[in-house]
Amino acid sequence: MKAAKQLSVMLPNEPGQLAMLCKKLATAKVNIKAISVVNTTEQSTVRLVVDKPLAARKAMKSARLLYVESDVILSEMTNKPGVLAGVAAKLARAKVNIQYVYGSTARGTENGVLVFAVDNVAKAKKLL
Repeated sequence: MKAAKQLSVMLPNEPGQLAMLCKKLATAKVNIKAISVVNTTEQSTVRLVVDKPLAARKAMKSARLLYVESDVILSEMTNKPGVLAGVAAKLARAKVNIQYVYGSTARGTENGVLVFAVDNVAKAKKLL
């Protein structure tokens, strides 16, 4: 597990908004390592972990997008039943709260990538 920067940006819940954000990042040569989009009726929160946070921040500022930066844990783990349960239990025993988690795996791959937002990044990093 390693610490990473997450950028969260609010976008209007309208066609083309995610495409616009992704194009701005691509133009800045920023690769998206992880993404989560959660919507409400009028807005969507896009959470991103990218390979070049500084370039991503510059791209968002130039597009006049407001964003929030936060520390998260980025973890590559074996893609098999029970692995996430073990990680969650270990954090719980240490009283580290998982605020949210998102990630992905691909069919037939050995590992998946998860992004953990926790209330104590330093402690979680030491534990895992």
